Amino acid sequence: MMKKYILGFLFATLLPMSALAQRTARVEGEYTLAVNLTDNITLFQARQRAIELAKNDAIKREFGETVASDFVGGSAEVDGQQVSSFAMENTGTSAKGDWLGDRKPAEISVEYDGDNEKLYITAHVWGEAREIVQSQIEISAITMRNGANGLEAATQFRQGERFFIDFKAPVDGYLAVYLVENYKEVSCLLPYDNKNPMGRFSIRGGQKYILFDKSSDPQARYYKLSTQHSEESFQLVVIFSPNPFTKCIDNRNDPQHPNSLSYSDFQAWMLRNKRSDNDMVVDRRWVKVVNSNAITNNQ
Repeated sequence: MMKKYILGFLFATLLPMSALAQRTARVEGEYTLAVNLTDNITLFQARQRAIELAKNDAIKREFGETVASDFVGGSAEVDGQQVSSFAMENTGTSAKGDWLGDRKPAEISVEYDGDNEKLYITAHVWGEAREIVQSQIEISAITMRNGANGLEAATQFRQGERFFIDFKAPVDGYLAVYLVENYKEVSCLLPYDNKNPMGRFSIRGGQKYILFDKSSDPQARYYKLSTQHSEESFQLVVIFSPNPFTKCIDNRNDPQHPNSLSYSDFQAWMLRNKRSDNDMVVDRRWVKVVNSNAITNNQ
């Protein structure tokens, strides 16, 4: 009789855990973005925005709730002139779903409506998503640059300007930061490759970190943002987990450039990690680089 009571108690305690089980599904979505020819947005930006909104559509179809979005934008002074930035949409899933990774590359089609002077960009995506049944860990990651009074928050930078990330997490864990360029190449900014044989960067909960700043961390590397175009946007991927994880396999470059890998290999690594780690938080955000020399050369 005692064994029956113990088994019954164990079964009862397991019920809440099973109720919190997260369902994973293969999802598919599509979204058509209308862009006016007068909009201050590049074709590349419009394509990526359509892809993100198609992912939102896929999650909504499977888990029944839309995705929360915010906008990142602003302006910067370049050689005495004020340059406005397009407000890139920084999209993250709501509590109902989390995009784990792509199953195959997105398909894009573009149609032009000459009568209304609009481009219609349709993105079709296939991926894997996971239902979220509990709140994720909240992290703070703010891109910074040197200002008149020290470091200041910024999402737009001048050609060759150094940038930093102000990071904080509520619990101990591990952190990685990657820079995505044109969805082709991905650079590993953190962990630093100079003296980190374990491929991990440890974080103490509640402590403020200024990443890429040697005055805060002697092992840090300086990074500068640059482009050959008049302006270009890059995606920063900030990854945090209270559980140990190791950076992905990458290719060592010259000392002036961080290690890198292809975007497809990075996506595959991300998918494997998010499948195995329900606590992993992935924060994607956009930064823009303005090159005044390129603007002059294009005139």
